[in-house]
Amino acid sequence: MSKQTRFLILLLALFFVTAWMLMLWRVPAVRSDIFTNPYLNLFTGYTLSILALAALILILTALLSSRENRWAYIDIRKLHGAVHAPGFFRLPKSADWFSFGRIAALVPAALTVLLKIFSLPGTAVFSFRSGELLVTLVLAGLYAAAMEIFFRYSLITLGMDANVRSGRIMIFCVVFSALSGYYFPMLGGFFGLLIGAAQGTLSARAMLDTRGTFWPWAIHFVQAFVMMAFTVVTA
Repeated sequence: MSKQTRFLILLLALFFVTAWMLMLWRVPAVRSDIFTNPYLNLFTGYTLSILALAALILILTALLSSRENRWAYIDIRKLHGAVHAPGFFRLPKSADWFSFGRIAALVPAALTVLLKIFSLPGTAVFSFRSGELLVTLVLAGLYAAAMEIFFRYSLITLGMDANVRSGRIMIFCVVFSALSGYYFPMLGGFFGLLIGAAQGTLSARAMLDTRGTFWPWAIHFVQAFVMMAFTVVTA
């Protein structure tokens, strides 16, 4: 089987996974009733469900990828790497993800905050419980890890194997993230698409530049926590 065929198999699998993720949001494979907050139960069941899907994609990627690239992009210790951004951003040549990653992590999160604030009903009441926010923090971290396996690690690993140009790999990463943002009920619509595209662009660039998964995960984690926390505290 050629490497290009393996990459196409992954793309097909990810389209099915994206559709399956939307079904799992409505009918989670794992149900939770351990919390009084209904959204926290929903997030728990959904996150555990997609972790199982992420494990399948991780196994599929390991089976289809070369030994050289199999685990190359999943190393969380790689924090450094030159930032390769379009020229119109005017970043200094010395720009490194160790410093830029902290700023990049705030962009999708800030967009999510704006979307959530403007979509809140006038009767919304905030209820902060430290225990619920701590659970949300853990769930956001697990959710971000699963999504990065889906839409970054697998695509970049097999894309590099198939000698696909990094620009084209980024397009695939952004498209899947944008579709997820558009159809995912917690964001949804045009603004969800924009947030997904921004998050996908930054995470994909971070993984390609650092050959690691820490900054992609961190960018996704901060945005996921903001998204989940807003829903939990206004439930």
